[in-house]
Amino acid sequence: MSSLLALLLVAASVVLAARDSTRRASAERALAAEHSKLAATIASVPYGLVLLDRSGRMVLQNTAAEELLKLPPAATPPEARRRIYRMVDRDEREIPYDHWPTNLAVAGHRVVGREVLVERPDATTIPLIINAAPLRGADGELLGAVAGFQDIRTSSSSGG
Repeated sequence: MSSLLALLLVAASVVLAARDSTRRASAERALAAEHSKLAATIASVPYGLVLLDRSGRMVLQNTAAEELLKLPPAATPPEARRRIYRMVDRDEREIPYDHWPTNLAVAGHRVVGREVLVERPDATTIPLIINAAPLRGADGELLGAVAGFQDIRTSSSSGG
C-alpha cells in the first residue's frame, strides 16, 4: 500500500512539474512577444530616442536617432561622444559636456524643450529640440535616462 502511495505521489509531482513547465514556457513566449512589440514601437517612433545606463553609456538608440545624429554604435563610451559631437545653445554658446541634456538626465534632472544646435561627426549642424528624463526603478533608484529629440526644421512641416 505504501509503495502505491509513493508511486501516486511521484506521478502527481511529475504531472505538476509538467504543468509548471508548460506555464513557464507560455509565460516566456508572452514575455518575448511583448518585448518584440516594445522593440518595434521604439524602432518606429518618428523622433530620435536613446536610452542610457547610469554611467551615461548609450544602451539603445532607434533608427531616427541614428539618422538625425549620424550616431556611432550604441556601445560608444560616453567620453567618446564628447569628442564626436559639439553642442551649442541657440545663441551659439558651447554647452559644457556635463550640461548636455542627456547627461543632466543621467544625473537625475529632467530637461524639457531644450533647443540646441548639434555639430555631427560629418561637421554638419542640426537644430534639435530635446527632452530628457531620468529613468527610475519602482524603488526610486536611478537606473539611467531616456532622451527624445527632433529636428526643429522639420517638426512643424511633418503634418499630422
